[in-house]
Amino acid sequence: MVKAKHPFEESDKGIHMPETVDTNSIFHMKAFYGFLIFIYMILGVLVIVG
Repeated sequence: MVKAKHPFEESDKGIHMPETVDTNSIFHMKAFYGFLIFIYMILGVLVIVG
């Protein structure tokens, strides 16, 4: 019984974990690129003004 339950628990973790990791990574990537774009915009304004 224990050996039968253990793989199912691992498979459930394998199914659910990548979804949460993917959504978190996508959110962090969007925030990171948004931050980079924000910095580049500030640098662009400083270069244009300077």
